[in-house]
Parts: sequence; C-alpha cells; structure tokens
Amino acid sequence: MEDNSNMDRGGATAGESRSVYEAIFREMSDAAFLIDVEQSDEDYTFTYRRNNASHQEQSGLSEDELRGQTPQELLGDEQGTVVAGNYQECVEKGETIEYEEKLELPGGTSDWQTKLTPITDSGQVTQIVGVARDMTEKKEQERQLKRIHRRFETVMETMSAAVFLKDADDQYLMMNQACRELFNVEDQDIVGLTDEDLFPPDTAEQVRTDDRRVFENGEVIEIEETVPTTSGNTVRLTRKSPVYDEDGEVMALCGVSTDITERKQAERQLKENKERLTEQNTALESLAQIITDTERTVNQQITDLLDLGTTYLDLDVGILSEIDGSEYTVRNVVDPSKGITSGDSFDLTDTYCSLVYDADGPVSFHSATDGGVKDHPAYEKQGIESYIGVPVFVEDKRYGTLNFSRSESREEAITDAEESFVRIMAQWMGTELNRQQREEELERTSKFLQETQAVAKVGGWEVSLRSERMRWSEELYRIHGLPLDANPTPEEAIEFYHPDGRDTIREAFDRLTTEGEPYDLELRIVTADDEVRWVRTRGEPRYEDDEIVAVHGTFQDITERKEREEELNRSQQIIENSTDIATIIDPEGTITYVSSAVKDVLGHDPEELIGANGFRYQPEETQGAVADAVEHVLDNPAETKRVQTRFRRADSSWCWIESTLRNRLDDNVIDGILVSSRDITERKEREQELHRQNSRLNEFASVISHDLRNPLNVAQGRAAILQQRDDDELQEHLTPLVRSLDRMESIIEDTLTLARQGETVGGTDPISVVDLIGKCWAGVETGEATLEIEDEFTLRGDHDRLQHVFENLFRNAVEHGGEDVTVWVGRCGEDCLYVEDDGPGIPPSDRDAVLEPGHTSVSGGTGFGLTIVKRIAEAHGWEVAITDGRDGGARFEFDTAGLPDK
Repeated sequence: MEDNSNMDRGGATAGESRSVYEAIFREMSDAAFLIDVEQSDEDYTFTYRRNNASHQEQSGLSEDELRGQTPQELLGDEQGTVVAGNYQECVEKGETIEYEEKLELPGGTSDWQTKLTPITDSGQVTQIVGVARDMTEKKEQERQLKRIHRRFETVMETMSAAVFLKDADDQYLMMNQACRELFNVEDQDIVGLTDEDLFPPDTAEQVRTDDRRVFENGEVIEIEETVPTTSGNTVRLTRKSPVYDEDGEVMALCGVSTDITERKQAERQLKENKERLTEQNTALESLAQIITDTERTVNQQITDLLDLGTTYLDLDVGILSEIDGSEYTVRNVVDPSKGITSGDSFDLTDTYCSLVYDADGPVSFHSATDGGVKDHPAYEKQGIESYIGVPVFVEDKRYGTLNFSRSESREEAITDAEESFVRIMAQWMGTELNRQQREEELERTSKFLQETQAVAKVGGWEVSLRSERMRWSEELYRIHGLPLDANPTPEEAIEFYHPDGRDTIREAFDRLTTEGEPYDLELRIVTADDEVRWVRTRGEPRYEDDEIVAVHGTFQDITERKEREEELNRSQQIIENSTDIATIIDPEGTITYVSSAVKDVLGHDPEELIGANGFRYQPEETQGAVADAVEHVLDNPAETKRVQTRFRRADSSWCWIESTLRNRLDDNVIDGILVSSRDITERKEREQELHRQNSRLNEFASVISHDLRNPLNVAQGRAAILQQRDDDELQEHLTPLVRSLDRMESIIEDTLTLARQGETVGGTDPISVVDLIGKCWAGVETGEATLEIEDEFTLRGDHDRLQHVFENLFRNAVEHGGEDVTVWVGRCGEDCLYVEDDGPGIPPSDRDAVLEPGHTSVSGGTGFGLTIVKRIAEAHGWEVAITDGRDGGARFEFDTAGLPDK
C-alpha cells in the first residue's frame, strides 16, 4: 500500500509538472515550438510537432500548418536547409545553442533571435525545444542608427573645415579628414594624441588655456590662432563648444577650425597697398610742389627731385647723367657719402646705365641676384645691389639717364608704381632740359610726343619742307633696323619700302606735300637686316598761314597683325574643310558662328543656325549637362570641358554629338565660347551593343554561379560529412571525389572570371607594384616558395583585375616549379615588367598554346589560369610574351606602353 501510494503521488507530481510546462509553453510571450528528431546512420530528420500562440501570431503559421512538416517542406529548400543545419548543430553538440536568423514566413520577413535546447531520452536527443524572439524592430533601429552614423561621418569627412573632439584630459578622440591632413596624422593614430604632440610648447599651453574655458565654464569660444603645419604656418578661426553628457556635465570639447590665412593675407596686402598709395600720393604731391615752384631754378628742382626720389624709393644715391657715346657724366647728384659729385665721369660700361641703353627702356632690380648682374662691372667695382634707371630724352634724343641706387639690397622688389614715378621725373627733367635748349619748339615737340605716345608701338615722323630735315622717333629706327645716329633723308626712307609698294608711297607722299592730301596705307618695307615687315604709315600736312610748312605722321609695325590675319585665314580654311563642326556661342548659348561642316553632318544651313539658341536643338534630358559645361568654362577660363548630347538634325532625326568647349571670350576675334563637335552616333550604338553583350555575359555568369555552384556546394557538404566517418574503404573513394569537386569549383571560378573580365578596362589608377604583389602573394598557397621584388615602381591599371593576373602567375609558378620555387618581379624597360620563376620553364612550341583556354599540363588544372592572364593584359592594352627565365624557368613579359587612357 505504501509503495502504491508513493507511485500515485509520483504520477500526480509528474502530471502536475506537465500541466505547468504546458501552461508556460502555451502562455509565454516568446514564440516557442517543439521539434521531433529522428536519427539514422547517415542523416537526421526534423519534424515540427507544435507551436504556441505567440509563435502562431508572429509567424503566421497555425499549429495544424506546422505539425508534421520538415523545415524544407515548411520553409522551402534553401531556407529550410539552413534551418535544419542549425537543428543538426544543436543535436550534435547536445547542448543549448543560440543564434540570429532572418526568415520569410507567412507572417512576413522577420529577424529572430532563436534558442534551441535538446531533450534527450536514454542519452539520445529525441526532441528540440525552440524559443524565438522577434528582433525585427530592434534590427531595423540598429540599421537606421548605422545609416544615420554613416551619413554623419560622410558629412564630417567631406567638410573643408577641420573638426575635432577632445576629452577633459586634453586627449583627442576624433578628427575628420581635413583635420588629419592639417596635422599630417593617420586615423588610427588619433586617439591618445595631445596638444603637445601637435603644437610647439608655447602654442600648446595657449590651446590648453583656451580649452579650460570650455571645460570649466561651459563657454563657446571663437579665437584666431596660428597653427604650424608641415607646409608652413596657417591662420585659422577656431570655434570650440562644450559637449555635455546625460547629467549635463561637460564631457568633451568639439572644435571647428577654418583656414583664414588667405583672408588675413588679403587684409595685410590691402593695408600695405593703402600705405603704398598714401606714400605715392605724398610723393606725387611733393613732386608737384617742386616742379611748380617757380622760385627754384631747374638745377635746384632736379636736385630736390633726386632727394625726393631717394626718400620715396628707399635708395641712397640719385643721379641725373648725361651720356655722350661711351662717356657717362654726372650732371646732378644726391649722395650722402659724398663719394660722387657733379661733373664726375665714368665709362658707360662700368655703370648699370649701360643696361638701360641696351634695353632702351627702364631697368630695375632690388638685388644683384634678382637682376642677374653679379658679373657686371658696376657690381664688381662698386658693389651696387639695388638699382632703378630710366632713359632721359631731350628733343627726342637720348640725353642720359635718371637713376637711383644703393649698395644694400632692398627687401621688396621695385614696383610698377615706383618705376612710373621715376619715369614721370625723367620725363619732366627731359622736358625742362629741352625747354632750356629750345623753348621755341616746345609746343610742336609736345604735340609730337603726345601723338607718338598715344598709340602703343607706334613711331612718329616729321619732315620740314623748309629745311627738308626729317625727324624720326626711336620706334622708327627700331622698325627699320637702323642705329639711332642714322639720319636718313625722305628719299632714303622711301627706298626702304618693298619694290611692290615703293611707287605707291612715293605718289602718296608727293600728293601730301604738294596738295595736302593725307594718306593712310598698309605696305611692306625691307629693313636694314633684309627683313620684310608690314607697316601702316599715315601722313598729314601742317599749315602755317595757309601754307604747308611740314608734313608729319605715324608709322606702325603691323607685321604680327598681318601674320595673324593670314593664320586666321588658314585656320578658317581648315575649319571649313574639317568634318568636325566648329561653333561659337555666347554665354547664353546663342550661336554667333558655325562652320560649313554643319551642313554635311547635321543637314542644317549655317545661316539657319546663326542667331539661334543651341539649346533649342537639344532634348531636355541633355540640356543640363551642356549648361553645366558652359558654366564650367565660364568659371574656369583656362580649362576645357567635354560633353555628350543629342542634337536634332535638319530632317528632325536625332544624333549623338560630342563637344569640347573652350572659353575664348578674351580673344578679340572669337569673343565667345568655342565649341568643337563631332558626330558620335555610330560610337554610341557600338557602346549600346557592347552593353547588351555584357548583359548576356552577366546572365551567363549568373547561370554558372547559381545553377552549377549550388549543387556543387551540396555535394561538397555531403562529402565533408562523409569524410568524418571512420571507414577506410569509404575514404579511399572519397579522396578522388573531393579532389574532383574542388577541380569543378576551380573551373567554375575561372569560367566566371573569364566571363566577367570583358575586353576593356573601365578605369585605371596609379598602383604601387610592391603593395599589389604583396597582396597577391599572400592570397596564394605558396608553401616554401620565395618572392623577390627587384624594382619598386608604379603602373596604371585596374587594381582588382591585375590582382587576378599576378595570383594566376604565382599559382602557375608553384604548380609547375614546386613549393620551393623562386619568383622574381621587376622591370625590363620604361614600359615593360616581368614575372619570372626558376621552375621547369615552357617549351617554345607550347608558349602560344598555354595562353589558350583549356590548356593544362598539371593534373587537376583548369586550363584557364594563363588565359585569364592574357585576357586581362589585352584589356589593358598590354602585350604579353613568354620567354626563358634566367635559370631555365618561365618568364612572362608585359609591354605596358599600350595602356589606354580612361
């Protein structure tokens, strides 16, 4: 009775426990399910028994739909196989496992956190209890946070301002790219850096003082600071703000620093310019006061001007010289050292004024090094470092020079304003000296000078009919190739004209002198150096009391203009005969010129397009690209821009054209945006056909990847399971089976590589050969093989595709040369690289065949490895050749000269 009573109580207890477990299983909020496990010798069968209400609600599967189904039957082959694999892992481990999974169920696609617990009976797992928790919302939040974080990082990294984060211990926590570049540090080196690592001690101390204001007072501060960098000091405007934790305490400092160096330099330059302008205005006022002071003699005025010049130019010595041949005489001088006095004479070649005479114009330099005059006698004998000199003319003849100098170099170069100031002085001095000599000719000389100087590079001439004396300006001597002391007569001047125009100018000159008829002619002359030049000559009469007393005019060298006109004519002929369309548009797109090729290419008459807006002939989808190109060349005049667009032909059909835009608004002839266009319709059609071919190749690759790889993976998985069995006879058959499966996988991989490589490369970049080779060598099973990189150099190419080349070559060397093979990589010319080994080599008779698909001499080889090498090389425009290596091995040489531009 007692035993029966205990049995009854045990049965009751077990029943109560089952009821409790049943209640927990049924009411728990997590999704729970029960799986029956049947185990055979070779496999497991998993069958769903039941699921609780939570699982039914979340999965959309009722208990009736679930019961008796295997994972593959319930979830499909692909998804069910993965799930069954997890169940098998739980059974084989005999313990609870936990994992995350994404499942497509009738209730929708969800992320699950699943825990599997095995139930054993007599030491064998007979059931699995699964508890799953829907993590979909949490996962989506995590993904959203990651997306937000990535966007934030992208914004930070693309900011031009330097952004950084520091903690209260003065340690940097983060820097964006601009900040890292500012201090020349790598991303992985940032954490732990302090201001002492980045700044000199004084600067670091000031930075810490500023930071304490933020940490201790919670201030937002904005400061200007000088930051030393590897490229020099920069002035930056830095804003530092506190970063608070959840308790409102300052936990970090965020800084944003903007480079204002250029702005500060501009401010300093503006200030310096204002100061210079003030100095110049003061000097000009003093000059005006001196030259308008009628109480001073000319000599006193000149001396005062020399004194003013030395002060304004910051030079010690001022001299007005008179030059006669090679003799240089000091007429007026200001020299604090009294080393030079009026009347001193020197050889012209011993003075820098010889340079002024040679240049026939101003010469200046702030140091002998800048002027390149350290071998000049004036430097060797007198040690003069700084100098400015201009010629002084009296009655249109070179009188001497006005010059200023000192024995020390100036800190700053002599400016255009300073040079103009000296020229003004020289002009006034020449005028005053001329007035002293010939006041009666002052009015005529002034008018002559004004007319001559009104036009750049124009000489003036005058012939007195009373004295038959002819005067030329210096420019006329230069144009004719004559020395300044030549005195040609009017008839001799006419003889300089080309024989074809000599009668024309003689007749025009005769009518001018006898009838007062002006002339304006463009003729050729033959200079004293037998050089033919084009000139424009003008002549007018000068009357006194209705009588022609003199004739005068201008004489301009227009050779360059004539040559340019001829060049333009030739260019126009080239444009008109070209198949490319040349167009000129204004910034709004209005066509101002179009070449005749537009008729042949697009069918439009040129007259039809001139005055029209080019955008009218383009579809809306390509107008934006063209407008952007126009804006680009307007903003960047030195750059060109290429764009492709569709254009409507005269017959209303559409074609593709490629246009290159150049900003020629500064060209007086073109005065617009020059557009060179060509029809690329056929090329676009070829590109579309190539795109279709690539699509078919991708479809082929997809079929190979999916339809062949999936069953292969299943076979490999089953073979791996069988390999775990302790059966010698079975293993004897499995070894060749696994080897065959691995070979099938290699064939599929190589076939996919060939299918996806294409015949061209999409883009190329500079690649470090050392880095690329090291990466490829590490990716190949090389055993005891040795790699020797004999040259460090850079080549251009597609990094991923070139990785296939070197990996296949290394794999080929190890397969044929053994695990102790040595491989060399280096250059054999400016545009040639090689990969060489000391293996058995490749016979000459086989060298073409080994590059063809399917050729292999190694058991288990795919026969595609070297074919891939050849295809990728050809896609880069390279040529590959196989020769003998230094130790009888194989040597692959690549001629890289044919690499196409991107």
